[in-house]
This record gives sequence, structure tokens and C-alpha cells, in this order.
Amino acid sequence: MKVLIFVASLRSGGAERQTVELIKGLANDKDIEIELVSMSEETHYSEIFELNIKTHYLVRRSRFDVSIFWRFFQLVKTIKPDVIHSWNSMCSIYTVPTVFFQNIKFINGFLRGAPPTLPRFKQEWIRVKLTFPFSDIILSNSKAGLVSYSVPESKAKFVHNGFDLTRVENLVKPEDVKTEFQLENDIVVSMIASFSQNKDFETFIKVAIKVLSTRDDVTFLLIGDGKNLTQCKGLVPKDLQEKIKFLGKQKNVERIIQISDIGVLLSTHIHGEGISNSIMEFMALGKPVLASNSGGNNEIVDDGKTGIICKVEDFDSAYKGLDELLSDPDKRIEYGNLGKKILFEKFNLGQMVENYRVLYSSLK
Repeated sequence: MKVLIFVASLRSGGAERQTVELIKGLANDKDIEIELVSMSEETHYSEIFELNIKTHYLVRRSRFDVSIFWRFFQLVKTIKPDVIHSWNSMCSIYTVPTVFFQNIKFINGFLRGAPPTLPRFKQEWIRVKLTFPFSDIILSNSKAGLVSYSVPESKAKFVHNGFDLTRVENLVKPEDVKTEFQLENDIVVSMIASFSQNKDFETFIKVAIKVLSTRDDVTFLLIGDGKNLTQCKGLVPKDLQEKIKFLGKQKNVERIIQISDIGVLLSTHIHGEGISNSIMEFMALGKPVLASNSGGNNEIVDDGKTGIICKVEDFDSAYKGLDELLSDPDKRIEYGNLGKKILFEKFNLGQMVENYRVLYSSLK
């Protein structure tokens, strides 16, 4: 069967990484032929060019380019796929007329998070209402996402993200990384996320300040970029700026995760996580995780076994959870080791690719 994957771009990002890993996993499959359509020629995953995959570009001239409807329709008429799998909400919008008039199976895969609410008549709500009725399968990367979007049970499927285990091989020596960031012998607590309204760096910083009021053997690393970065920097007192470090956006974050003792992902009340890539990265390197009770986080973090789940935007809950991990080195090791084992067994790329293979085959 032929599957046409439709993406907005292959720039750096969690969904984009998962798309590339799936294509790589199916590149040599004898039963499933993959072709790719992207609305941007900008590609940050160069390995896609090394695969024997036909790639088509329908570059958008504006954010909502109505010409894509017709151009995509004509392209699909030529390709003749059995299934169209969209990975973004706008791609799903563009796909609807084509699958309706050409009678093609449609996997609507733009559910990457699990929003606490879906306000009526807002952009996301409208895209749900426009695309769900025409979808054969509505796909999420978490169970929580299916619930958040009220997906009809008859169409609901989820496939958890998979992690490329080769990413944690042949890393730079930990001591060299510690020297690079002047970390000496401190316990390192890291949070890797965008500085956006979805991520609760504010609570993380407040917790860090509280921890540092009673101990001086901990360094907090904040990794990422975004519109709230400057505001967050302003929350840190000058005398703590050597203990609460902003590293900006970093390539090869695995080298920083390997020197971390605890990984953190705190989310705000307006956002629900899917299956977080940063949590998978921490677990792959055997780190215990402190995460908000947001979306799919409790599908990957086993509270009290591989990490701690705290309340959303709750200082006391986050502080208590972090203090518990900071105070018990043996627990950190125990949680980290079990988390790594679970990730390798249940959230590996092989499992993810196999789940997609079964999903595609179900539409034959």
C-alpha cells in the first residue's frame, strides 16, 4: 500500500523528529511505500535526503494559502495513495477536500497535545470540527489527547512517541561538559523547554530560589529559547545567577542531560502535554523526572517509581517533589534506572514504527 505523509515542514521540532524517524523506519518496508509532501523546503533533518523516499514540495505563499487546496488535490491525483496521513492541523484542513472527492483513507494525526479545554469557536476547535467528520482515524500520541479532543471512540487511536536510542551513544565526556558550563561538583537540575506560555519556568525558578535558600550544592539549568526568556531571567536575583543558569537553545542536549541529576518539565494550566520528548530524553539517560500532572505526562512517568508527578502551577507541590529527589540520592538512581528500562522497552523507535505499520495495514 502507498501512504502519503503530509507535513507543514521538517524544521526542528518534536513532531517533525517523529515524522522523520517513522519514515526512516519504514523506508525499506516491502509492503508500505511512503511518499512525503511538505509545505516548506526548509529541512533540519538532512537524513531524510539519504532515504529512497519521493518528496514533493507545495510551498505556502502565505500562512493560509488557498492555492494549496488545488495543488494538493492535483498532486494526490497523480500519486494515487491508499492513505493520506497528515501531521499538522493546517495539513488536515488542506487534506479534507481531496479525501472527500477522491475517496482516500485519511489519518488525521495533528493531535500532539492534550489541552485542558478546547474553547468553542477558537482556531483549534474550528479545525477539529472541520476535519474530524472526514477522518477515518483520528490519531494522538497520547491517550490523554484523545480524551481532550473528545475523539469518537470508533475513530480514536494513539501511538506513543518513540525514542532513538542511538542519540545517547558516544556522548562527550561528562567532565568536559561540566567544565564547559562551570558546574564543578554540584547536583544539577535541568528543565528543557521553550520559554512560552505553555511551560511553567516561573514556578521552576521560584522553586530553585527556595532550594538555594537552604543549600548551595545545587545548580539549575534552564535550556531553551522563546518570547518569555527575558522575563524569566528577570526573576532571578543577581546573587543567584551563577546557580540558576540560562543556557539558551542548545544543540545535542543529550550531553547536558547526561550531567543532570534530575530532569524537570513543568507546564502551565493552559497546556496539556502529549508524550514529551524532553521527558523521554531524561529517561533515556537514566534520570528521574519531576513533571506536572499535565496531559500525557503520567503515561510515561510512573509517579513514585520513575519520577514524581506534581500539581500544575503549584509551588508547594513542585518544591516538595524536587526536595524529595534532592534529599535521596538512592531514590534518584532507583527511579532513573527503572525509567530507562521502561523507555527502552515501551517507547523505543522499533515499537513506534511497528504500531504505525499495524495502523496503516488496518486501512487496507
